[in-house]
Amino acid sequence: MLRKILTLSALCTLLCTVLLLSSCANPQNDNTPDDTTLPADAVQDTTPADTTADPGPDYSDKLVIVLDGKANYSIIRADNAQDRIVKAGAALLTGIKQATSTTITLGTDWAKDPSTINQSAPEIIVGETNRTASVGLADTLQPRTFIIKAVGDQIIIIGTSDKLTARAVDYFVSEYVNNPQYLQNGNLILPRNLNDVQGPFDFEMTDLINKDDEYTTTYTKLFDIKNADGYRIMQGGGTDGKYCYFAMNNQSFPEGSHMSYIYKYDVNTWELVARSEALPLDHSNDICYNPDTHELIVVHNAPNRNTISIIDPDTLTVKEKVKIKYQIFSMAYNQSRQQYVIGLSGGQNFALLDTDFKAVKTYSVNSTGYTTQGVECDNDFIYFVQYNQNVIMIYDWAGKLVTRVDMTLVGLEPENICLIEGEFIIGCNNANWTGGEVYSLEIIKKN
Repeated sequence: MLRKILTLSALCTLLCTVLLLSSCANPQNDNTPDDTTLPADAVQDTTPADTTADPGPDYSDKLVIVLDGKANYSIIRADNAQDRIVKAGAALLTGIKQATSTTITLGTDWAKDPSTINQSAPEIIVGETNRTASVGLADTLQPRTFIIKAVGDQIIIIGTSDKLTARAVDYFVSEYVNNPQYLQNGNLILPRNLNDVQGPFDFEMTDLINKDDEYTTTYTKLFDIKNADGYRIMQGGGTDGKYCYFAMNNQSFPEGSHMSYIYKYDVNTWELVARSEALPLDHSNDICYNPDTHELIVVHNAPNRNTISIIDPDTLTVKEKVKIKYQIFSMAYNQSRQQYVIGLSGGQNFALLDTDFKAVKTYSVNSTGYTTQGVECDNDFIYFVQYNQNVIMIYDWAGKLVTRVDMTLVGLEPENICLIEGEFIIGCNNANWTGGEVYSLEIIKKN
């Protein structure tokens, strides 16, 4: 009996133990899910989170002019800059502001102590300044060119003249500031290897001449036109760019029936190409060329001051005579404006005519008191050559006197003037009025 009781007691103890172990292996907790088994294909990620900040775009090879509405550059020009450079700096400021909606600082290179200037500051430099990167840069360029160049963090915009520097600024705004390749979302970012040279451009006299400077001349004799058959007095002259034409007048005939030879010279070699027969051109006081009609126009002057003759430049023959409303002593033609300039007889006033020789504008000017001779013009200026003092009076197309140039060519009578690639060609009577002399003449600034 006792053995049965013990056996039963042991069995109870074993049962309790099994129940207790089962309870520990499967605890009942409201916060613990019943099934904690993971799917067979689940992978547990134990990699720590990446908290490194995005460094953003790399601009190490760029010039960041404007970024996110902030200007990183300023514009610098010389403190004593001429008006054209002052306006160019302002135009650059306006161009950048319009493109980026950001205002960039515009200043000058003035410094009380030049040694304090930061020569590597991020600047857009217009023209030559006291910034080392700009000094002498224009002297390295070919004539009539400009450059836009990056040196370190600086951009230099400069030409071989103030006019070309201003032109370079316009080019910079057009080709860089407003270029979608460099301008995006108001950000202006340029390449660090910027080195853009443009030109050479056609010569324009405003590259040289302005109202603020004084000028003199240098000259070289090109050739003589000798007395032939009594045609010994140099009168009108002009050019079509390839040839120069000069009238040699024979004044042994009665006034009103003077005759002239027209001489034609190659401007590259100054070799005589042709000479006309004797032509009834009166005083033949001036010659101009109209490229639109491919015709020479000879101004008769005394005594038929309102008469011009149309000459075929290939055959050097008279095509027709034309009477115009005005009495004139000289004439030139500007193709861009489609206008003639005429010197009005009886003084030094002049006028502009259209291609039908009808009045456009008349200008009254102060007389020098010298003898009126020939006239030339280009897109910038109108040039009258005068005798006794031997001067070139230069006017703008608004009729305002720009400057007077006293010629160093003396002892001769300059009769006509024409312009080829920035160089004046002057036809003169020799000292004895027994033939013509032709000179190239260059206007240069006085020191």
